Amino acid sequence: MTSNRARFAALALAALVAACGSDAGTNGTPRPTGAQYRTLPELIEALRDIGCDLAEVDPVEGFEINRQAECSDGSVVVYTFGSSVSQREVVAQIRELEGRYAVEGDLWAAETSSRRLAGRVKAGAGGTILSGQ
Repeated sequence: MTSNRARFAALALAALVAACGSDAGTNGTPRPTGAQYRTLPELIEALRDIGCDLAEVDPVEGFEINRQAECSDGSVVVYTFGSSVSQREVVAQIRELEGRYAVEGDLWAAETSSRRLAGRVKAGAGGTILSGQ
């Protein structure tokens, strides 16, 4: 009976690993999940393939944003936060904007101008897509 349980556990583990696929980045190193980005440069690196170059800018005033970067056309803006309270406030503001999408990770968020770009951010950095109004 124990050997059947061990076999079942091994099969379940193998199926789980196969279903998850590879998390390797383009250079073969493991790609971190959204929960592992702690600095803006790490997040910018994860998003290098979204279709625009992100450049660091001064954070929006009135919110507790650690650092901020955006595409020159404003189609994507990413933020890092020191607390989840600040993050929730910014994400709530993004969601109130018509035609904007939020992608939310652990102490980071992105604001995009289209669902397509939100999908690219999610593919590059993980997180959850939240639609606006």
